[in-house]
Amino acid sequence: SMLDYANRRRVFHAACHLLTSREEPRRISKMLGFTTTGDFVKQFEAVFDIAPTVYREKFGLEKEETPEEGA
Repeated sequence: SMLDYANRRRVFHAACHLLTSREEPRRISKMLGFTTTGDFVKQFEAVFDIAPTVYREKFGLEKEETPEEGA
């Protein structure tokens, strides 16, 4: 249906934001109009079979390295 298509597109937009920004998933979900963060996570997992935070950890920007103490 058209609603399913629109929701899937929002999930793919969210995935792009997760990969290319450091924005918190809850802010991404709000920005893209998901009713709740829980709804966002549920829909994201339905499409990608993985939680948004895990998706980002596996495929997103590398975390900034913190300098080691004493270095």
